[in-house]
Amino acid sequence: MKKASRILLTIGGVFHIVDGVSFFIAALVFLIGSIIFFATGANWFGFIYDSVDTEETMTIAMTMSAIIYIVCALMFVGFGIMSIIAARLTFNAIENGNKTKYITVIVLSALLDVIAAIVGSIFGLITLNKEKNEKEPEVVE
Repeated sequence: MKKASRILLTIGGVFHIVDGVSFFIAALVFLIGSIIFFATGANWFGFIYDSVDTEETMTIAMTMSAIIYIVCALMFVGFGIMSIIAARLTFNAIENGNKTKYITVIVLSALLDVIAAIVGSIFGLITLNKEKNEKEPEVVE
């Protein structure tokens, strides 16, 4: 079970890295989208701002649309950072796993939806408990 835990945690760590890179690319796309939106008025989300009555209303609608692009980009940057941190913790749990590292990997992997790391951490916890029970000497009266 220890070997399965190591393999699954390695696969989960790789998935975390791929997720992190994907989130950073998505953030870059949304930032480029906000720049293009400010420069040309191109509207990827399909907000209706063309049929407004006054120029002031159109400016407010365009500003709100650009703010949504930027908020989405910042959200993806946050997920990317969290995913890279989860990858580092996953690889650290492979080397010297203790109960807190395994639980942290389970929580972060559940948030980022990486099933392999969750199962690998659960297997690691089971192996850790078995090793702990084997090391405790029996008290004979």
